[in-house]
Amino acid sequence: MLFSSVKSTGTASAEFDVASINLSIEEFGKTASAARDNLGKATNQIDGIVKVFEKEGLVITKGTLRSSVFVEPNTDYNRTTGKQKRDGFKAIAQIQFQTETVAMVNKLYEALISVETEGLTVSTPSFKLKKIAVLQEAALVDAWERVQNRFKSECKVLGLKTTDYEIANYTVGYDDSLEAEQDSGYSNSRSSASTAMNYSCTSINIIGSVSEINSGKANIRANLVVSYQVKGTNAASVSA
Repeated sequence: MLFSSVKSTGTASAEFDVASINLSIEEFGKTASAARDNLGKATNQIDGIVKVFEKEGLVITKGTLRSSVFVEPNTDYNRTTGKQKRDGFKAIAQIQFQTETVAMVNKLYEALISVETEGLTVSTPSFKLKKIAVLQEAALVDAWERVQNRFKSECKVLGLKTTDYEIANYTVGYDDSLEAEQDSGYSNSRSSASTAMNYSCTSINIIGSVSEINSGKANIRANLVVSYQVKGTNAASVSA
């Protein structure tokens, strides 16, 4: 027979330590070769900027650099005839990579968006933590301490001994401070759990002509419910 269920929420926060950079470039030409050449001039500028930052300490996480290039006919819609008309070729490059040198992302982003080409699109960097489980554990520790303190307080008021009781089952759920976007979970005969974490938390402040990126922090909440029973009592299984 279950004795009591105690609920509590624990929290933990940490600075994001991984940044993802994504950009795309479109260049045009009368021929496929011309389009590729124009694209090469733009990508060379990007490559040059990244190399300068690498000399200053930027480290691209191994295995995360990905790039692709493709060329296709460029078409223009004619409103009079209602048909698409071929107008030369378009070359497109997509580049993405991650870095743990988060402190340099602000300047890198500013340098990339300053490249003089109309076909460049640089997405706002997204941020995440390498070890979400560590932050979740810290939040759970906080929640567990709160649960124990509350249970001890209840027993004191009711004149009961905490040593006479044991955990029958528990449920725990993890969530960040924003809308959760990714879910995973586990369960067994004694517990059930679900996790949720938003991996992107970014804002941009415009100060004069400079874009200042604020990555913010990852804020995790652990919602813990612990059910106690008298020692030796057969408890029912927990349902998710």
